[in-house]
Amino acid sequence: MRCGISRSSCQGTWSRSSGDTRIEVESVFTSRIITTRRFPLLGYASRLLSRTEVAQDTVAFRFERPKDFLFRAGQSIDLTVLGVRPDGSDCLTHTFSIASSPFIEEILIATRIRDSAFKRALSILPLGTHVNLIGPMGSFSLHRNTSKPAVFLAVGIGVTPFLSMLCSAAVDKARHNIFLFYANRYLEDAAFIDALWDLESSNTNFRFVQHSRASTALHGDGRVKLAIFDARCFPNT
Repeated sequence: MRCGISRSSCQGTWSRSSGDTRIEVESVFTSRIITTRRFPLLGYASRLLSRTEVAQDTVAFRFERPKDFLFRAGQSIDLTVLGVRPDGSDCLTHTFSIASSPFIEEILIATRIRDSAFKRALSILPLGTHVNLIGPMGSFSLHRNTSKPAVFLAVGIGVTPFLSMLCSAAVDKARHNIFLFYANRYLEDAAFIDALWDLESSNTNFRFVQHSRASTALHGDGRVKLAIFDARCFPNT
């Protein structure tokens, strides 16, 4: 599968009511205005397939990938949990990095479960529930110059876009030398840790360095010691 822009239709039409006008999108390039509503919620229809705990208080959610939804590893989406009110006033939206590779038929996101209205709703969402996806967005992706190493620095749940890039690089057999330094206060806070170790074992160009408070690579307050980068990325200097 190649990344690109499709002229395909959006998978469904959504709107938020706050007046007497609604914009209904028939495709990415055409729309029509219908009376009674405005503030459209446009995008792709999807549904929740599964949820899995991937670290302490951290859950991964798998969603059905809409037909013709194309993205680059490292991009993000807006995820909207649809409400029950006809005017859409109780919809909840949050931005997430896509954690999955563009080469699989699902959309994976992950989040720390906190006491917010959105995350409370997401954590109890029944499997099969329909949601709305808007995107993809962003240009945070692996550079093309394979002669330059890629050094990724991640803390906590911030590892998700790097997981997408690493999975994509493994399928693409990218020639970049890639280093991921992943810091967490405690090891049990490290999301996708087993998947990252597996990626390192299967990709000779990838080096994974995991840090926790127990690691000598961390200061007492959780900051990564800069000297560790010299030792791992530039061993001959």
